[in-house]
Formats: sequence, structure tokens, C-alpha cells
Amino acid sequence: MKVEEADPASSQTIEVGGFVREDLAYSIHAPEERFEFTRRDPHFTKIRTTLNLSLEVPLSTSWKTKISINGFHDDYYRQAGRETFAEETITTCETELELRDTFVEDPLSSNLWLKFGRQIIVWGEADSVQIVDQVNPRDSRELGHVDIEDSRLPIWSTKISYTFGDWEWNGVVLHEF
Repeated sequence: MKVEEADPASSQTIEVGGFVREDLAYSIHAPEERFEFTRRDPHFTKIRTTLNLSLEVPLSTSWKTKISINGFHDDYYRQAGRETFAEETITTCETELELRDTFVEDPLSSNLWLKFGRQIIVWGEADSVQIVDQVNPRDSRELGHVDIEDSRLPIWSTKISYTFGDWEWNGVVLHEF
């Protein structure tokens, strides 16, 4: 959704976006029979609702900022009985609220950009091997069940980009590991 300013001479827009997602996982075996294949007592093992909100605001004619917040709640732990899980599991897997892409950005010139904040930095594309895509840590709570785009965790960093023809050069300073 874009919200135009009242002044038609101004080209600055505020962009508001986001999504709501429901993830369900269904088990064909009872939790106490994890190592035996059975179809007795099937049940849901994930009932997670995710909400993502993002806001992009131009700070001036060149500077802009983006704030993106992602949160989820997995109702499975309540339905299965919270007392049957370790406190660490409840803390890390039941509810989460995190700051995702949140940064300020400025084109210093027509081919030089500066970006500071919590960023997800991606170089190149590959389906199975991430040779050059090693900047951001990964959320490995659910291996194989999460898309690579959703598993990357944002980190505080400063990025300066320079374009020359079809080439783009990036320098990145990581402020956390």
C-alpha cells in the first residue's frame, strides 16, 4: 500500500506492507512412538501464525528508511501442553518478535550508495550451495522446513555500494557476529 503526500509536486511516498502466514505441520505418529512408524493418534505438530509489517519512509529527497518487524506465535505448544516441553524450547520456539530489515539508505552520488542498519545481505543466487552467500547467519531451528529467504537472520552492518557499468562493488562492515 502506498500513501501519497498531499503535495503533487513532491514524489515522496510512504510505503506500508506486510503479510500474514499460517504454517501447519501434521504428524502421522504419536510423539511417544517417535521411532516406530504408525498411523495411530495423528496430530498437528506446528500451528504457527506469522505477522510481518514493514514501513518505508523517505526522510528527504535522497535519504530513506525502512523498518520491518516479524513476529510469530505457535499454538502447538499450548495445545500439546506447555508443561511437557523444556523451558528453553518454549522460549525459542513458541513466540518470537524480531526486527528484520531496518536501515537508513542514502545515494551519495548517482553510482555510490550507503546503507546502515539491520540488513540481510545477499550476493548471487544458488539453490543448494551458498558459496558467496555467507554474510548472514541462518535460523537452524527447523532444518529443511524453511525457505532460504526466511532462514537468513539480519545483522547490524554498514554497506557501501559502487556501480560501474554492469558491475557492482560492495564493501561491508559487520557490527556483530
